[in-house]
Amino acid sequence: MLASDIDLIKVEQAENMSMSIRPTSSGLTFIIYEGQNFDGAKHEGFLPIEASPKAWSERISELFFSHNVLALPFHRVKLCYEPQQGLIIPRELYKDDFDDLWQSYLNSDEELLCLKEGVENEAKKLLFYYPKDFLNFLKRTHLRLLEECYLIPLMKQDKQQSRQRGRRRLSLSLRYGALDCWLIAQGELQFYNSYKIIESQNAQAIEGELMYYLFMLVGELGLNLEEDEVQLYPNTSEHPSIQTLLNEALGLLDNNLSERILNYNKAEDKECVS
Repeated sequence: MLASDIDLIKVEQAENMSMSIRPTSSGLTFIIYEGQNFDGAKHEGFLPIEASPKAWSERISELFFSHNVLALPFHRVKLCYEPQQGLIIPRELYKDDFDDLWQSYLNSDEELLCLKEGVENEAKKLLFYYPKDFLNFLKRTHLRLLEECYLIPLMKQDKQQSRQRGRRRLSLSLRYGALDCWLIAQGELQFYNSYKIIESQNAQAIEGELMYYLFMLVGELGLNLEEDEVQLYPNTSEHPSIQTLLNEALGLLDNNLSERILNYNKAEDKECVS
């Protein structure tokens, strides 16, 4: 399918096609598949949103009015969402009726909805929170909406490799304005948190923030960087210019990590001796 054909898709065609979308802080990445189950030939695109005093939910929703293809009645639509915040709750403490109780621990300018993600054989319940207004808009627009956090496939991959290698793995996924971090140990999710990235215009400054959070977590989680693994996940869903910036920052972190780990371990050894 050619890019020029996207806006020519008819309603009866869309009913036999599927679409996945990933809204980001800078716009919306979409993939349209010619098959009903996210298979067959596909076309990928990115639609930017403009800077505005309007809330993010309102600005991202406007794309569905300015680009009619997004609102066509596809057989299935998958929302690959970026969580605004998240919590890990021990399963023995979790009850479906208490979502509002857990949400009271969060700090957000927007009203959020709880999205529960299942990861096999977990002793903990993973809760993600997403802007309520936009999610309700999507549910009205697409009746057959599937929801999956973009982190879940990455976490499942980490779980499998953690079991195979017998090592703990701390993973970092950078997106515009935020850093998602999680720890897998013996194939089980042990920790998750999302941190705000204050500096978003300079790769070196972003790398400095990444390094700060990395070594903060190393200390808090009791990791050994000579034995445990650190996994960096590149970004593929932002505006091209932002994507280049974020991946440059990750590249700097990757290039400097070995030296920083060596210096960190020396400092730890010196502190123990003293």
